[in-house]
Amino acid sequence: MPLFANAIGVIAPDFTPKALAELSRFHQGRFILLRAHESDERDGRSMSTQESVETAGLRLTRSAAPLPEFAGGTRTECGTPGSTDDLAVALAAVRHAQSNAMAFVMDGATIGIGMGQQNRLDCTRLAAVRARTWQRRRHPDVLGLGFRKDVGPAERAVWRARLAEGDLTPSVRAEFAGVLANPRDADREPDWNATPPLSGVTLAADNHFPFVEVVEIAARLGVTQLVTPVGSTGADALRDACEAHGMSWIVTGERFFRH
Repeated sequence: MPLFANAIGVIAPDFTPKALAELSRFHQGRFILLRAHESDERDGRSMSTQESVETAGLRLTRSAAPLPEFAGGTRTECGTPGSTDDLAVALAAVRHAQSNAMAFVMDGATIGIGMGQQNRLDCTRLAAVRARTWQRRRHPDVLGLGFRKDVGPAERAVWRARLAEGDLTPSVRAEFAGVLANPRDADREPDWNATPPLSGVTLAADNHFPFVEVVEIAARLGVTQLVTPVGSTGADALRDACEAHGMSWIVTGERFFRH
């Protein structure tokens, strides 16, 4: 429930009456609720088995097999696998992101996605920046910001994110001061060393890659599980890097390319 206090909406397969009553306590009941599927679709049996995309006059169609039942199965390259739920969420994220794609997931939530770059190393760097921002948004000074009463929850979330991203320009900092109950707080920089650390994070790739640096970046963000399709040309080096950082490496039989 504390998570919902800082959100403006929830997407879920369904909502029980008790859950609706609890959520109505937040934001004076003005809370966006979206039901993900109709009740007869929740088991996936009535969903389409194919998906298509049209571009430049061409239609490309491929399998839309539901995750986590991967068509090619999974196997463990090294280490002990972590959360299967996080594995499924991470692969769902990269499956539907523009290739190349990398996604950090923790406790069932996608905390950083990097996509659309020419290589997966750059995608990892972008995803890491977003994951770091997500992490800093949990800093006590960020969560404890005092806003004016007329500042709504969506605007508060935006300002928490902007503070967590850092490097506020003078004009933005002046605007920031205008939404705070105490304008002087806009000049205070949080002690980011007090940011709660990340742990148990899963990192997924939409295709294999040869970059050991990806593992090193992931380790700094608390990644304990790497998930990629099979086939990396640098498999031995990646395996050694994962073992050196205490990270498990899971490979799947499916590659995703969304262009």
